[in-house]
Amino acid sequence: MKTMGSCFGELEGSGSDQYIGIVRSRRRVFGEKMLDLAHIIFGALVVGQFLAERPFSWGLFATGIGALLVFYLVSYYLLGEG
Repeated sequence: MKTMGSCFGELEGSGSDQYIGIVRSRRRVFGEKMLDLAHIIFGALVVGQFLAERPFSWGLFATGIGALLVFYLVSYYLLGEG
């Protein structure tokens, strides 16, 4: 079979096989970045409240936890498929 190099590594096959390989690679990278984003949001909205000199906000706390769960679920979906 014909091989083709890309920024995601070597892909074998032709036509749709190459496309599926690229899509899977992009889904994996996007899923990993969603995990990173979840950690950043959690740190900013939840952990940051304990470091700030302002009063604790339950709204920000709930938003941070909710965002963490949503991004974890999206990441789980993206990394679990394929």
